[in-house]
Amino acid sequence: MPLTMVRKREKKMNLLRPSSIGGFLLSGVATTVLHKAYPVHGNEGVEKNGPLRRKRVEIPKSPIGGNELSSEPDMEDIWEKASRMAKSEIETMRLLKYYGAHEMSMASSDDRPSGPARPPASAPTPPPNERPSGPPVECLMGRTREEYLFDLLVPITPADILNDPSTPQGMAFDYMANDDPALSDPCSSTTIEQRYGLQVLYFSTQGQDWDDNTGWLGDGNECSWYGVECEDDSGLVTRIILPSNNMVGRLTDEMQTLDKLQRLDFFSNSITGSLPTGFSAMTDLVLLDLEENLITGSAFPDTLFDLESLIAYRISNNLVTGTIPQEISGLQNLEQLWAATNQITGNIPTQLAATRKLQSIFLYENLLTGSLPPEFGQLQDLADLRLYNNTLQDPIPSELFGATNLEVLRLEVNFFSDTLPTEIGNLVNLKDLRLNTNSLSGSLPSEIGRLTLLENFIVRNNFFSGEIPNVFENYEQLDFFDVSNANFFGSIPETLFGVSTLRIAYLSNNSLSGTIPSEYSSPPLLRDLFLDGNGLIGTVPEVSGGQLQELTELLVQFNFLTGTMPVSVCSLRNGQLEDLFSDCGGSSPEIECEFPGCCNRCFEGGNTAAAQRYLEKQGKESKGRVWN
Repeated sequence: MPLTMVRKREKKMNLLRPSSIGGFLLSGVATTVLHKAYPVHGNEGVEKNGPLRRKRVEIPKSPIGGNELSSEPDMEDIWEKASRMAKSEIETMRLLKYYGAHEMSMASSDDRPSGPARPPASAPTPPPNERPSGPPVECLMGRTREEYLFDLLVPITPADILNDPSTPQGMAFDYMANDDPALSDPCSSTTIEQRYGLQVLYFSTQGQDWDDNTGWLGDGNECSWYGVECEDDSGLVTRIILPSNNMVGRLTDEMQTLDKLQRLDFFSNSITGSLPTGFSAMTDLVLLDLEENLITGSAFPDTLFDLESLIAYRISNNLVTGTIPQEISGLQNLEQLWAATNQITGNIPTQLAATRKLQSIFLYENLLTGSLPPEFGQLQDLADLRLYNNTLQDPIPSELFGATNLEVLRLEVNFFSDTLPTEIGNLVNLKDLRLNTNSLSGSLPSEIGRLTLLENFIVRNNFFSGEIPNVFENYEQLDFFDVSNANFFGSIPETLFGVSTLRIAYLSNNSLSGTIPSEYSSPPLLRDLFLDGNGLIGTVPEVSGGQLQELTELLVQFNFLTGTMPVSVCSLRNGQLEDLFSDCGGSSPEIECEFPGCCNRCFEGGNTAAAQRYLEKQGKESKGRVWN
């Protein structure tokens, strides 16, 4: 039927165009359906100038017979049929939330899609008769694969970025639209958005250079790609585990497509930039491990606090900055907070203690200031607290020692002052205690004798006074004992040498007096024994056969020891003993010791001037120390 006849019929029926969107679409589509059923011969070809290229709409067969209409049909029947078809198409478009599809399938040569469209590719699009034939794919609704994917992805990524082939998003889109073998029939895929998010990750972190990229960008399901795991048959990704895989580049907001992700592990790569806001969509995330990368920006962005299921947040060894906000108390499931070796500033908020499930807090090697919150003592699950190498100050609160499940307490290299509370004896599960290089003073409480599981006891470089308590008889596994340069006086605690596991004993540069206990040679694993820089008197005790077979360094210089170095000690030089230092120098040596066969370093000790010279040069002349 000629178009003029249709328009006359419309005028004759006095058809009005309602102003509402639904009415407009119904009337417009109904008219277009008439065009579809009875095409105008002057406007039936393939659109040449726009990005939409369609085959000519075939004329439906007449129910009477043939493809030709022998006579003009009744216009009332035509309008009723067109109206039904229009309503059907409108309902389909409403369900698919795609209100421009009718224009793509039925537009004239002057029409354009109402939504954003990707510009034509640099290579010419083949004419319709060169495309593969086959049944139409219904989900496309007249669109090409590229157009369909564009409309699906543009709510995730802005159109200008999606259309830019130099961006990771543009690269991923181009690959999916033209090369992805798994999307030859995009209607058969239920995880297109997820696949897109993973491909953006691949392109944004130079996936072609990963140490292992097996399966990525292949024809397999995303769950078969290296490092990607899916929990069930849904095909939804729940884990991405790619540690130490040479990932170089930024993470993007397209991570939001992985909203069922539970574990994300990019440990030890070269990821840059800040944490993307798209992370906030991953509300099922329980592990986020980005340690040892080059991430910048805030260590605790607002995005983080949307992840209420988070159990482990690991971002140590990056370049993140900012403070720890009070909102961290909202992460009620958090058990691991690892944000060490960064540039985090400010105080540790007391609200951190409101996350009652915390088991480990690693905030060492930052720029934190202020006091240690006493509320930490309320964290009954806390087993590992590491705050060393900051500028924390004030006394260590006695309330802290209410966290009786602590196994590691490392507060070294800060400015903590005043005495060490006696409540430290409550930490009966403690294995690693390091309080060195602070400004602690007063006596070392005898309650340390209750810490029988200690492996490391390190309190060097403080301002203590009084004796080292002789309370180590029940220690079971002490390995490293360091009280050097801590201003102690009195005798060397003999029970220390009753610990069979003792390997390192540093007691240098105090004001210890009395003699060297004869038990000093008892620990079978003893490797380093530093007694230098004290006021010890008497002689060096003999060593029985088979003792100190692991000893590599024995330093006894700058004391007031006398006599001759025992042959049993000198004989150790034939074994593991590398360094034996004593006051065997000068014209009147305090100790007779053959040089260099026995003592390989001789000093002039036994007097204040010589001792002072040693203290001034100890950093240059002392060797072999183990600094943990």
